[in-house]
Amino acid sequence: MTQAFTAEYTALLASLCAAPAVRALGKTGGSALPAGDESDIDIMIFCAGVPSQSERERLTGGKNVADDPHWGHVDFASFQGGEVCLMYHDMEAFSSYIEGVLHGDRLEREGDFYPTGCISSVLGLHLYADKDGAIARMQENTRAMPDSLAQAMTRHHTGALHSTEDFRRAIERKDALFYHAALEYALDHFLQALFAINRTWFPSRKRILRYLQDFAVKPESCADRLLRAVELGARADTLAESYGVWKALEDELRALI
Repeated sequence: MTQAFTAEYTALLASLCAAPAVRALGKTGGSALPAGDESDIDIMIFCAGVPSQSERERLTGGKNVADDPHWGHVDFASFQGGEVCLMYHDMEAFSSYIEGVLHGDRLEREGDFYPTGCISSVLGLHLYADKDGAIARMQENTRAMPDSLAQAMTRHHTGALHSTEDFRRAIERKDALFYHAALEYALDHFLQALFAINRTWFPSRKRILRYLQDFAVKPESCADRLLRAVELGARADTLAESYGVWKALEDELRALI
């Protein structure tokens, strides 16, 4: 990032930190700013009551985008060739949401969003301000996945793997796209169960292979075999072979559990 961007970014943070309603804010993904235009910057802002749109515009000059059920009130601020995504959350509501995840109330993916990914984001925050220490306490309380939650997630997601009907029909029909839908459903539950038994918060489907490298508990050659199942599942004449690879992985996961 240029010096001009860094100066404006620092001024933006100072404006947010000075707002009485803002209790804490931090950048997701750690302290480093992206190099060049490789990505935007995501800032989570925790408030004692989210400021109105007009107040947020006064603070940041941001453009309102939408109210997102998972990422709060979302604004974008653009300057010096960079874009900063500002995600405002009501502190009380956000804390309640995190408690719900910890207690096992949100085991399933919600649309394209993984509730456990919210905790992963909080743990990765580089805090610029934490006036009451609430986010630091939340990070400490969520650093280790509770055994009860890990067990509940494992049961839930391995339970969803029992159905083989769609796989069977897709293979009989030599329908690669139908097979892909069945594999995508199964793969999603497989990964969430695998993360749970490794006591790791499932963040999203990004960078999964990097996580798998570090897992102590996993089927042998797990990443290579997952990729092989996907590769073979792209052609009508190799669907049965793909399913053989997949089923062996699934069986080994159950044995590990």
